[in-house]
Amino acid sequence: MAEIQYSYYRKRGDYSDNPVIQDTMDISKYLLGKYSILNGKFNGHSLNKKEKDFYSSFYKIALEENSNKMYVCSSAYQDAESSYKTIISFALGMLATRTVATKKYDVVLLLHLKDHSIQRNPPKGQVPDWFGIDKHGKAFLFESKGSVETSISPKTLKNAKKQLTSVKSITVKWGNKQPKTYIAAEIEKHAIVSCFRYDHQNNVRNKWNFHDIDPEGEAVVDITINLDKECFKYYRAFLDFLDSYKKSYEENVVMIDQQKYCFLEDGLEKFGIHKGIYDAVVSKKYTEENDYINFYEDIKKILSEIKCDKYMEDSSSYEDGIIVCSSEKRF
Repeated sequence: MAEIQYSYYRKRGDYSDNPVIQDTMDISKYLLGKYSILNGKFNGHSLNKKEKDFYSSFYKIALEENSNKMYVCSSAYQDAESSYKTIISFALGMLATRTVATKKYDVVLLLHLKDHSIQRNPPKGQVPDWFGIDKHGKAFLFESKGSVETSISPKTLKNAKKQLTSVKSITVKWGNKQPKTYIAAEIEKHAIVSCFRYDHQNNVRNKWNFHDIDPEGEAVVDITINLDKECFKYYRAFLDFLDSYKKSYEENVVMIDQQKYCFLEDGLEKFGIHKGIYDAVVSKKYTEENDYINFYEDIKKILSEIKCDKYMEDSSSYEDGIIVCSSEKRF
């Protein structure tokens, strides 16, 4: 577990010297590992073990944990050729967004808006990276940006604003319920930046920072999302990842907070999923033919019963029913 710095900026004009909120977060490397796996799910592709190692390699090469238990920029990342820096910065920005969405806004399931399964009108309209809904039904849009420097450039921030404010409406459909449409004014929008700054209080150079910037602008794109289908794909991709190990795990059940989880162990890590979610995904009850009807509501009920300790050592958090932890972790 190591610390990062979080800063919130009320508007684009305040960036990057006038945050209205400054805070710290403690983040486990296993949480970063879990989010790396989830970020690899795109356009129907699910990771296997080898690909998981690839996606996890970005944060492992970019971040070091210093003696004060803080994440700092590694020399390998700082001194890399610019094209490599761009790739790593992008990956760290995506990890920063998932972390902020979960820890600051209680958005557990993030959906990638650039996935081919998401309907956009116009089809090639520019959109931000992520959409999610919190437990109260509030909608959020997130755009991920990253830099090895102390902040992102005004040009990059302007582009993030354009992507976030391009969305005019988002219509979500699930179960037998009437589709719900969020208009632009009802959607919270956040540009999330990964960067590195000097921590004056602790005299630490190149400490990992998350910047959260609230933009404003004009909307033009309409989006339609089948929450049942996207939620199913979220968990099916993780099961596909576990299945790539070709090991039995569904009967390896562990109790966590009076909930059952199926675990697969591989070397220094183990990967778990809530037994109820596993059973739902493999049940054949939810299919392409029936539009995965009611899957979203059924999973929401399971997630509402999870009591997640977000600050466990040697483990990711598991608000979404998925956990990555040390092979030595005992619950």
